[in-house]
Amino acid sequence: MAPVAAPASARRGAVMIARLEGIKRVEDAVRAVQDAEVRVPGLTLDVYGDGPRRGALEALAGADGAVRFHGFDPSARAALTSASVLLLTSRSEAFSLVVAEAMAAGCLPIAYDVPYGPRELIRDGRTGWLVAPGDVAALSEALVRATTTDERVLARMRRDAVDRARTLDERAVRDRWAAVLRRAARRHAARRQTWRFREMVRRRLRIG
Repeated sequence: MAPVAAPASARRGAVMIARLEGIKRVEDAVRAVQDAEVRVPGLTLDVYGDGPRRGALEALAGADGAVRFHGFDPSARAALTSASVLLLTSRSEAFSLVVAEAMAAGCLPIAYDVPYGPRELIRDGRTGWLVAPGDVAALSEALVRATTTDERVLARMRRDAVDRARTLDERAVRDRWAAVLRRAARRHAARRQTWRFREMVRRRLRIG
């Protein structure tokens, strides 16, 4: 497939801030960047974070420099001010603070559309992109789109992302967390009620 010319911009590449463990699916991001880099030469991914999967992920990334692992860095979020996009490939997210921080910094998020988190923050195609969970090809395509779209369009999206992030004040974040916790409590209560019912049935069967 022919390379696509990227628009001129002060922002470059993708960034990921995550613990390197299975639930984060960082390998999907690595593969997506490797695929997209064929069409967008020079595309890079900077990964901040550490964890048990680091060795395997570095082996997957190879030594061509497209994917760079920085380990744990307390100042990692500063990268959001210079990266073009943030990647989020987790299996689940409650409320993704890093997505909100990226949007506030004008770094457009590309996230798996997993329950509860990203969709509450990202307006697909306006303040970032949502991708079907586990669809690495779609993730790669979104990366190509994000890094080759006309810079005027991207600038508008960045402004919209910043505006959206401004609505996520402390109270709004607290309210969203409360809603997530309420849902979790309801699920826990339902499971507990089911367990009690099963125990009651077992006892009655033993008595009978």
